Amino acid sequence: CWLLVLQSLFTLCLNKMLCLRLSVIVSILVVCYGESVNVQRCFLAKGVKQTCNVENVRVTPCLEAAEGKPCKIKVGNNGTIEFDFTTSFDAPTVQSRAFKKGSVIDKPLLDMDPDGCKYTKCPIEANKKQSYKYTLHVSKAYPAEFHSVKWMIWEQENTKNKCCFTFGIQVVQ
Repeated sequence: CWLLVLQSLFTLCLNKMLCLRLSVIVSILVVCYGESVNVQRCFLAKGVKQTCNVENVRVTPCLEAAEGKPCKIKVGNNGTIEFDFTTSFDAPTVQSRAFKKGSVIDKPLLDMDPDGCKYTKCPIEANKKQSYKYTLHVSKAYPAEFHSVKWMIWEQENTKNKCCFTFGIQVVQ
């Protein structure tokens, strides 16, 4: 659909500069629109509360998101996750980790750097919106299948203060 729009723009353009501007704008819209993914809030253990609001979760590459489908990421490639969040707590440092959700236990992605301050600005300030960005290499150790991913970011000193959401990824060969 978007490819047809771009092709139409090129054939309708009379002025080359206008055509270039239009194609850049449409390309940016396609990329931005295609990256936002559907997420669910996590169910957390008793006594642990969701103390933040996560919004606009973006995965790159993820053209499938425009259709509400899980992102397809190829083994050996990188996937980048970005999201905006607002906490209800102050924290000097935070930890972050992705987990593969299981029926009984969630398995952490051990090759992930858990120092959240490398991927968002620390200290975390309550009620201030900020962004987090992490690039993960999809190693050959990940099976080519659907993965339900749980992403968490939490205060290092008080592990009851957490942000948590889940989303789907399809790892492909």
